[in-house]
Amino acid sequence: MLLAWTKVLVDEELYDKPYVEAIATGFDDLKAALDGATPAWASQQTGIPEETIVMIAREMVSHKPNVCVSAGRYGTWYGDDTQRARAIATLSALLGSWGRPGGYYLPAMGSLPKYPGVPAYPETKKRSNTTRSSFCSPRQASKRQRSLKTPIRSTDGSPTAPTL
Repeated sequence: MLLAWTKVLVDEELYDKPYVEAIATGFDDLKAALDGATPAWASQQTGIPEETIVMIAREMVSHKPNVCVSAGRYGTWYGDDTQRARAIATLSALLGSWGRPGGYYLPAMGSLPKYPGVPAYPETKKRSNTTRSSFCSPRQASKRQRSLKTPIRSTDGSPTAPTL
């Protein structure tokens, strides 16, 4: 359906030509790729009359760029969702809907006032040499283990002492 609508826009030259010329590349490749995607083909695939498919394409054109085509509620349902998303994006570009009010409009971000500053980080007390930590580096652990002359064992009894 999406490809047939796109073909109607291209074949009848109903697309937004200045917009497409300004933002798009590969239009000739698109035109060639749409060769078999006729409204008659889409009618066979969907059961929707060919006249209705053409009428809907022309209706979208009459409202460009104020048209948003959507995959609907089930955007990731059938497994060919990437191709459907590409077809929607292509159709939307031909309608001039990207970046325009009424279409897919993504306004510029608003500005925020400058943050008044970060408070100073509180000073920490230095530890005295008499305070010892129960934690040590792997190298220190290895030296301690060698000085004990007893290998560290895992829960299954196998030696796990590091070798440095």
